[in-house]
Amino acid sequence: MDRLKGKVAIVTGAASGIGKATVELFRSEGATVVGADAVEGADIQSDAGSEAAVRDLVADVAAKHGGLDVFFANAGISGG
Repeated sequence: MDRLKGKVAIVTGAASGIGKATVELFRSEGATVVGADAVEGADIQSDAGSEAAVRDLVADVAAKHGGLDVFFANAGISGG
């Protein structure tokens, strides 16, 4: 399926769980996806809790891919 063909997306919290599944789904639908997470296991390591890091991430992805269509702010902290 190509419902997202030509779209560029960033997904935070992409190393596991919903974020990882979203990266896979968006890619299967044709999107160019950059998965970001503060831990290893994503395309790029970035701290979604840092405004400066998110600003840099968006600017870098938009510059590299000619824009940004989707930003899925999925990162979170699990309380225990």
